[in-house]
Amino acid sequence: MHLKIRHRTEYRYETPVRYSIQELRLTPPDVAGQIIDKWKVSTPIKASTSHDAFGNLYSVFVQESSYTSMMIEAEGEVHTQDAFEFIDEPKAVSPYHLLQQTNLTEPT
Repeated sequence: MHLKIRHRTEYRYETPVRYSIQELRLTPPDVAGQIIDKWKVSTPIKASTSHDAFGNLYSVFVQESSYTSMMIEAEGEVHTQDAFEFIDEPKAVSPYHLLQQTNLTEPT
């Protein structure tokens, strides 16, 4: 399947914002069953990119000048192929492990 994706986030404020840090996770991964043909993230100022601990690409920018609105857009084209589920690495920790109750989360 060929997908064209466009995502827009828009902020509007009544009073000026003097400083903000934006950490964006808007880039899909190139994995089995999904190929990224084109992808672009547009930000009001230059953003730096890096990979997180899971290998996901993310962007960060710091807006130090005053603003009352901001728009961030991500768009591109993705091809998917007969892959309907994501297979975790054999040594991956199950997310269900995080749902277990602990002494601190027991209801009282």
